[in-house]
This record gives sequence, C-alpha cells and structure tokens, in this order.
Amino acid sequence: MYDAIIIGKGPSGLSAALYLGRDGYKVLVLGKESILEKCKELNNYIGIESISGSEFIKRSIDQVIDAGAEIKNEKVLKILKNDEVFYVKTNISEYSSKTIVLALGIKKSDVKIKNIDKFIGKGVSYCASCDGYFYKNKNIGVIGNSEYAVEEALNLKNYTDNVTIYTNGMEMNISEKYISSLKKFDIDNRKIQSIFGDEFLSHVIFGEDEKLGIDGIFIANDTPNIDDLSNGLGIITENNRIKVDENNITNIDGVFACGDIINNFKQVSTAVGSGAVAGHSCVKYLIMLKLSKEKKYEH
Repeated sequence: MYDAIIIGKGPSGLSAALYLGRDGYKVLVLGKESILEKCKELNNYIGIESISGSEFIKRSIDQVIDAGAEIKNEKVLKILKNDEVFYVKTNISEYSSKTIVLALGIKKSDVKIKNIDKFIGKGVSYCASCDGYFYKNKNIGVIGNSEYAVEEALNLKNYTDNVTIYTNGMEMNISEKYISSLKKFDIDNRKIQSIFGDEFLSHVIFGEDEKLGIDGIFIANDTPNIDDLSNGLGIITENNRIKVDENNITNIDGVFACGDIINNFKQVSTAVGSGAVAGHSCVKYLIMLKLSKEKKYEH
C-alpha cells in the first residue's frame, strides 16, 4: 500500500510528490502526458530565464524520482474508498493508498479544427498569460465563446491591439458584465475548417477555402478536468473547480487537490505552489493518521 497516490503528473502533482517523497513517504504518481510538455518556451517562472515545457517536466520527474517517488504512465479509470483505504484502478493495474492527491489539470476541449494539434507551440497556445508576450503587435485570435475567452482576449490586449474572438460558429455565451468588453474586439462567428502554415501557423481557413492571415491562435474553451474520478468520491465542486480550504483539503478525509482544478490562474508557478501546499497537508494528515492508530493500539 502507498502512503499517497497522486493523480496527474503536471507541475502541481510533481510538486506534491516531491514534498511527500523527501519526507520519506511511499508515493506513486499516475498520469499521462502533461499539456505543459507542448509548451515551446516557458520564461515566466521565477529563477528560470527560459526552458521548454518538455524539459521542465523532464527535470521535475527526475527530481521526484530521486526523492523516492514512483511514476507510472497510466490512465486512472476509477477511485473507490473503503473504510480508510483508497483503491485506484488504472488501464493497466490496481493500487491502494492511504491518501489521494488530485492534480488532474485541465482537459483540452475537442476543438474540431484540422491541424490544431500540429501547430501547438508553433502558433497555437492554450495560455495567454504564458505566451502572449511572444505576440507583441501581432495579429492574433482567441477561439471560444465563453467568459473565459473574453478574459483571455482582454489579457492579450496588453500585447497587441489586433485581437479577434473566433466563436467557431457558436453564439457568445457570457453574462451581462462582459457585454461591454466585447466592443474592444472584432467578433468572427464563422466556422473554422482548418489552420495552415509551413513550420509555423500563418492562416485560418474558413468555408470554401477562404483564408485569413494570422500570427497566433489561443484556445480558450478548456475546462478543469473534474470528472468521474472526483465526482465518484463525492467531492464538492464550486464554480467549476474542486472546493478546497486554505490548505488544499477537500471535503473528503484523505483527499487533497491542487493545480488548475482549484485555481483560475493557469500558471506553472501557481500550480507548483498549490502542489506544495497539498503535499504538505498530506504529510500532516499522514502523521495524524499514524498517531491515531498508535493511540488506538495502546488501548
């Protein structure tokens, strides 16, 4: 049995694993590829001038393994709790643990636009705060029809005035307080068939091969990865985020959460910080769990 199973091997999950591993606990990290690995250049993490997302994750994984944690590239299918034990079923095996740390990150929405994946890191981004800096005075677009899309577009206005919101054939779905913000942007409701370029993105293609030149696209219709794993445990959510207290503790004893599933600000720095908090809270929980059992045995 593991002391902690961490679900998600992005920055928040690896940060939590580092704290637990360094304190001598038996830790297993489960997860598939982090979206950060698609990031071409990370340069807003304090202390690191510039690094690719894939290299950042590689170094983090090496550090976590050195601290004693195990990492397996498996997809978690189900989590069950029986008494004080959690049972985790993956596509390959089953594991048991005293605690669970949910670091599920975000899930990429199924954007049915040809070549989107081909140009990730080459003109397609999922984070305005991360990559907007590289598009100063460029012609860029935000794909989405939600309030989040408007927020990303407003952020990108700090770098360029040439920002268009592409709803991809959808109607805008926003509350009244965002209506006035729409006046700052061109809104294009046409359905996008594909994007095009040589090594880097250069065009958006609509119906009947109508092309429009563009330097960058930001996808803004992702959602936190709150799914059957958390719902099946009875974890409370609020505003499309897992609800935690100031110590990243959920309403379920022994379950902690960190990263994009609790934070609105999708940054590596906030993910790492919340992972550290969750890892530390998990350590404290394991200490109290051990003390309570020792006290029980004394009687």
